Amino acid sequence: TTLTGSVERDIVLIPPMIGVKVAVSDHRSSNPGGAELIALATAARRAGLLSGTPGLVTMHMGSGKAKLDPIFYVLDHSDVPAKNLLPTHMLRSPELIDAGVELVKRGGLQSTVTAVKEDARKLFDLLHREGVNPDHVSLSSDAYGSQPRFNDAGECVGLTYASPKYLHKTIRALVRMGMPLEQALKLLTTTPATLLAQDGRKGCIAAGADADLLVLDEEFEIDSLFARGQLALWQKELRMKGRFEE
Repeated sequence: TTLTGSVERDIVLIPPMIGVKVAVSDHRSSNPGGAELIALATAARRAGLLSGTPGLVTMHMGSGKAKLDPIFYVLDHSDVPAKNLLPTHMLRSPELIDAGVELVKRGGLQSTVTAVKEDARKLFDLLHREGVNPDHVSLSSDAYGSQPRFNDAGECVGLTYASPKYLHKTIRALVRMGMPLEQALKLLTTTPATLLAQDGRKGCIAAGADADLLVLDEEFEIDSLFARGQLALWQKELRMKGRFEE
C-alpha cells in the first residue's frame, strides 16, 4: 500500500520517506520472489537517486526455506547495488546466519535484532566469522513492536513486545565477551548512520551533529543522556518528562 500510487513516487514526493520495507522468506508474508524484489529494489534505488535518500529496501527475514535466495537473485540478475538491500532479523536461525555471512562477503549489509540474552552470543560469533566486515552489520531492536511467541510446534501461543533495552544490554554483553567498546558501539552509531545517509549528523560527536549523547558508568550502566543537546537524564535521574508526567 502506498500513499501516492507507487513506491517510487512516495520516496520522491514525501520527504520523510527513505525506502520501503517488505517481508521475505516468511510464511506470514506475500513471499516476493527474486524478480519481484528486483522491480521493488530498482524503484527504490531510482527514487533514492532522485530524492537524495538511501533508497533502501529493508527486508524482514523469516525462517522460510528460501532464506536469502531472493536477495542473492537480485545481486546475480540485476545491477541493483548490495548497499540498497538491508535484510533484518538475521539471527533467527543458524542457516540464516550462514547465509548472512555469505551476503556480507559479497559486499552486502545486514541488520541484527537482539530480543533475548542468547542473541548477544550469536552476534558476537557472527562478527568474528572469517570474512565478515563488522562495518556491514548493524543492530536494531524492533522497539515496542509486536513480538509473537511460538511453541516448539511453530504455533503462536501469545504476544509480547520487543524492548529497546536489549540494545544497551547487547553492547554491554559484547564488551564483556571481549569486544572492544569502540568496535561494539559502531553497531549502533556510525554503521546505521552511514546506511541511512546521516553521516556527520548521527552516530558521531562533531560540530553540527544532533548531540545525542549517552553516558555510561564504569559498569556500562546508563548514567546520563542528552537528546539533541537537551538534558534528558542526569546521573540516573530523569530530567526530561512527557506532557502528562510530573
